[in-house]
Amino acid sequence: MATKTDITLYTGQTPNGIKISIALEELGLQYEVYTIKMMENEQKQPWFLDINPNGRLPAITDTLPNGDKIRVFESGAILEYLVERYDKDHKISYPRGSAECWEVTSWVFAPSLPVTSHFLRFFLATLLALKVPCDKGPERALTAVLRDECRCSGQDS
Repeated sequence: MATKTDITLYTGQTPNGIKISIALEELGLQYEVYTIKMMENEQKQPWFLDINPNGRLPAITDTLPNGDKIRVFESGAILEYLVERYDKDHKISYPRGSAECWEVTSWVFAPSLPVTSHFLRFFLATLLALKVPCDKGPERALTAVLRDECRCSGQDS
């Protein structure tokens, strides 16, 4: 049976939002979902900026035991909050201060943007080197990259 909470998750179709949904589900928590209309820039509206001044997803609101309403934004901070407040049995975490806890913390807060920028830099360089016409669509470009990878690894068909 799910534990009743006052959590509202503000999210969209983003990997970080999905991380929070997974944590909430694994913890067995009841929560409301508000899907932000990102294509309409809803995350930049004043009402949402009151929840997350950065205007980014995901974010949550919750009510503390003393009745105070709180907001938490940025996926790492949200995960830390959920563990601290709701994961007393360590369903998705390790005891605070343990080696495993610090290992998980390192991965949760690992910078994803540098990894993404390196991937894009090398991926785009590969596409440009193939001289695939842009008007042929991304499917053709990706197919060309995959064929080249197979040829280089000896998996020619």
